[in-house]
Amino acid sequence: MKRLFPKTLFSCLATASLLSLASCSSEPVPAPQTGTIHYDVWVPLSKATGQQDESYVVHRAETLTEGTLKMEGTGADITGQLTPETILRGQYYYQVNEYNRFVKAVITPTGIQILKQIPSAYFKKGKYAHAWLDDRTLVLVGANGESSKVLWVKYDVEAMKEIAGGTLELPAPPKGLTFTSSGLLGYRAKDGKLLYSFHYKKKGMTASPLKKFEMAFVDSKTMKVEKLVSEDRAEMMAGTAFGELRQNKTFFDEKGNYYIACNSVLPGEKTGTGRVSTTAQHGALLRINAGETDFDKSYNGYTKNSRGEVRGKIVTVDYLGDNKALLYMQDPKFARPDEEPIWDTKSDKKWVFYWIVLDLTTGEQKWLDKIPFSNGNFSQLALVKGSEVYIANNSQNENSCVYIYNWKTGDLKKGLTFADKGATMDRITMVLN
Repeated sequence: MKRLFPKTLFSCLATASLLSLASCSSEPVPAPQTGTIHYDVWVPLSKATGQQDESYVVHRAETLTEGTLKMEGTGADITGQLTPETILRGQYYYQVNEYNRFVKAVITPTGIQILKQIPSAYFKKGKYAHAWLDDRTLVLVGANGESSKVLWVKYDVEAMKEIAGGTLELPAPPKGLTFTSSGLLGYRAKDGKLLYSFHYKKKGMTASPLKKFEMAFVDSKTMKVEKLVSEDRAEMMAGTAFGELRQNKTFFDEKGNYYIACNSVLPGEKTGTGRVSTTAQHGALLRINAGETDFDKSYNGYTKNSRGEVRGKIVTVDYLGDNKALLYMQDPKFARPDEEPIWDTKSDKKWVFYWIVLDLTTGEQKWLDKIPFSNGNFSQLALVKGSEVYIANNSQNENSCVYIYNWKTGDLKKGLTFADKGATMDRITMVLN
């Protein structure tokens, strides 16, 4: 494998026809091409999924429904060339790397091919949100290096050139605070608006002392901020630092309603060592109705867990269809009700992640209790394909594997399984051949 640098689910696919390979943060836009597919399984070399590992081997699988995946002597080592904070569309991966280059790449069964790279002077590696405006126009939004202002840039990914760039006209952070490094970005194609969420925070912290976040409605042609609204029913979006580069935090439904996963700190909750942790959070699922420029204040899709407790941190969200969504949750108290909650995902009690199917209309929850509690905080482990969703699982007592859940019938079965004990998955992606 040739190295070009020094070493250092798509859930929108609601049909097998591959109408779109864009992120769910955008309403569907035409795919650049159609054809057969394969799956990329991202395996961290440290076997410590969720720890922001940057040393990866990506294994290709022709199917996730059956078979055994062997680690030794297979896969593409992408270490130092591509990180999981990356954007997939069709067969291509895009990202801004640590060398201030916007890169277009293909992962092969045995290596990685950098097709083209151009200078990028806007963002640090992984510190931006993204949305597709059409089949070749990608917009990135995020804070500058000091997080004192928010920048934007548009790329033509076919010609691999910068179209335009600039600064979003947003209110400056209050004294002592900064912008979040990336925030979340969605694109509403029907009225051409970008929906950019962010909050103000102290440097080095995640939560906002203001206990609210902001949503900017931006004209995608002029990049002018047309309206700014605040939301205080949750303290922050479920993604603040890396956008949706490696995890799904938002989605549009068929009607064009925009859903955003949010969290708030559980006040005073201690973890393991007896200290209070801001990682201990409980979720909310908020909505902006189609065509509107403010949150629907009457709607919160998630307020309590299935036990009636105001608990459960939302890690990822994926839209299934028919007003149902799949939520990947974290809560050590849900996994071990009789023990002190330990939120540290580096601990020996890190298997505290679980799945629920949420009815967006009624709020009814279905806990997928036949899937073992998993590990993987910084992971995208769900991939929706038609009536089935592939769910990667890194459990304590069995080899990592993929479960196939039919969300229409409720059927659950085990699919692709790792041959190697201890190897874990951070991400599975559907890639055009």
